[in-house]
Amino acid sequence: MVGAGLDDNRLGTIASLARNIILMAIIVQIIGAVLIFIRWYVVTPIWPGITLEQGVWQSMFTSISAFNNAGFEILPDGLVGGESLSGLTRDVPSLIIIGAMILIGSSSYATLSNLIEIRGHRFRGLLSKTILIGFGLLAALGVGAAITVIGISRDIEILEILGEVILTGTVGWAIIFYVLKFRKWALLSLDTKLVLIGIGLMLVIGLTSFLSLEWSNPNTIGNEPAVSKVTQGLFHTVNRTAGFSSVDYSQLHPANTSVTEGLMFVGGVSASTAGGIKVSTLMVIIIASFAIFSGKERTTIFGREIPRVNVQRAMAVAATATLALLVLVVSLFIVQPDLEFRTAIFEVISAFGTVGWSAGTTPHLNEAAQVVISIAMFTGRFGPITITLFMAGRERQDTIRYAGERIRIG
Repeated sequence: MVGAGLDDNRLGTIASLARNIILMAIIVQIIGAVLIFIRWYVVTPIWPGITLEQGVWQSMFTSISAFNNAGFEILPDGLVGGESLSGLTRDVPSLIIIGAMILIGSSSYATLSNLIEIRGHRFRGLLSKTILIGFGLLAALGVGAAITVIGISRDIEILEILGEVILTGTVGWAIIFYVLKFRKWALLSLDTKLVLIGIGLMLVIGLTSFLSLEWSNPNTIGNEPAVSKVTQGLFHTVNRTAGFSSVDYSQLHPANTSVTEGLMFVGGVSASTAGGIKVSTLMVIIIASFAIFSGKERTTIFGREIPRVNVQRAMAVAATATLALLVLVVSLFIVQPDLEFRTAIFEVISAFGTVGWSAGTTPHLNEAAQVVISIAMFTGRFGPITITLFMAGRERQDTIRYAGERIRIG
C-alpha cells in the first residue's frame, strides 16, 4: 500500500521511506506541539489558570490531531468557548499554527521531500530535511509570535493585521525564494509541480468563495474583524481535509456549501493523512481533459508526458468515487427520508473525505443512517488506494487487438 501511494514498489525503498515518514511525522508533530504550547501557555494562556500539565497535554493532542487531519480537539467548551475551535476565531497565531500543521500533514512526505532537495547537494539525511522544515516553521511563525507579544494587553487591530501580513509575507517569501534560488521549478518532479498547483488552486478558490459569500454573513464571520475574516477564510480552505470547526457550517451560504463540498471531495495529496480522491487525481483529469479538447493524442504538461495508465487510474478513481457518493446519498435517503437534500449531501461528502464537518444533521441521524455515514468514511479513506492497488495488480499487455468501432458520445 505504501508503494502504491508513493509509486515505488521496491521493497528496500519502501522500508526506507516508511521509516523516514514515521520519523519525520514524529519530529514535525513535536515542533507543532512546542509552537502551540508557547502560544497557549507561555504567551497567552488559552484559559485562565491553565496548568503546565494541561498546557502540555492540550498542545500535544492538538498538534497530533492537526497533523494527522483528524479534526479532534479536547478543549473545554466552558473555558475556551464554543464547540471545536469556534472559541479561537480571533486567535490568529493559533489558527495559523494549526492550519500549517494540517497543510503539512495533507501534503505527503514525497512532496515535502522533493521540495527540500537542494540543487547541487541533496540533503538525503532525514535529520537535515527535518531541520530545514522545523527552522522554516519556527522562523515564519516566530515573527507572528513576536508581534503577538508586542500586542499583549493592547486591543489594537492594526497590530494583529501587521502580524498576519508579516507572517504571510515571511512564509510566502521563504517558499518563493527557496523554489527559485535553491530548487528551481524545472528541477521539481512533475508530481510535485501538479500538487503545488492543485493546492494553490484550491486555496484561491476556497478563500475567494469563503470571503466573498461569508464576509457580511452575521451567522458565520460577518461580525468578526477583518483580520479574523481573512484568517478564518484561509483556515477554512486548508481545513477541508481535517474537520476542525471555526464557524457553524449549517449557516454557510448555499453556494459556499457547494464549493466546500468540492474541496472536501478532492481532499489532500496522495500518500498523505488526508482523504478524498486526491489533488493529483484532479490535476491529471484536468490536464487530460484539456488535451482531449485540444485534439491531442497524448497528455503532456511542462515538457513531460503523463502515462496513459495514470490517466486511466485517475478517471477510474474519480468515476468510482462519484458513483459511490451517489449510492451513499440514495441509501441515506432510503433509511432516513426526512433529511434535507443539501445537508444530506454535505454529510455524505464530509464523511467520504474523512473531514468530519457537519451541517447540524449528524446528531439527528438514526442508527441506519449512522451506518451509511460510517460506510462513507471507510469508502473514502480506503476506496481510492484500493482502486489503485487493484488496477496496478492487473496491468498486462494484450496479445490480441480487436477491430475498432466508434461509439456515439454526448
